[in-house]
Amino acid sequence: TVKDKWNAIGIDTITVYVNALPRVNVSVAPLEVYTYENVTFNATAYDPDEKIFLYEWDFDGDGTFDWYSTVSGNTTQSYLKCGNYNAAVKVTDNNLTVTVFTVNITVKNRAPAVNFTFSLNSPTTQDSIQFTDASEDLDGIIVSWLWDFGDENTSNEQNPIHRYADDGTYYVNLTVLDDDGETNIAQKSVVV
Repeated sequence: TVKDKWNAIGIDTITVYVNALPRVNVSVAPLEVYTYENVTFNATAYDPDEKIFLYEWDFDGDGTFDWYSTVSGNTTQSYLKCGNYNAAVKVTDNNLTVTVFTVNITVKNRAPAVNFTFSLNSPTTQDSIQFTDASEDLDGIIVSWLWDFGDENTSNEQNPIHRYADDGTYYVNLTVLDDDGETNIAQKSVVV
């Protein structure tokens, strides 16, 4: 009610609608994974005075919601690169009221898979043996190689050639390092 200087009265009515925020329960497992492993994201929500209209997930915390559903907040996702990610679920009711919940996911570097071959099955001391790296790194690249030929000789080449001076059984070790600092090793025997 408002009264002006001439005592005229004006009345206006405003209706205020109070909308409760959607409530969300979130379950994410596991919270610590290796690259390429699935993470299960579950979000269930209810709204005391409205219906849930939309579930959205931003898996990497960049502000872009990568996945959405009008039915359920449940999905799986895998990460291709190691790091810490702030995944967020956004739940919207049919009155466009929003609740956001964030959870931290730690994605660990996967060690490179080490393997190698060599060119001769029964080499002699007269043969040069070609060693060929067959290692892989699913979540990056291999940046260095260390070959230990078992005879006090080593090489940092990816695919070295080596000749043994004496007959015997030699245990060849290949150690590789990936671009995230993870190492792995493989061993094979060579009979000369």
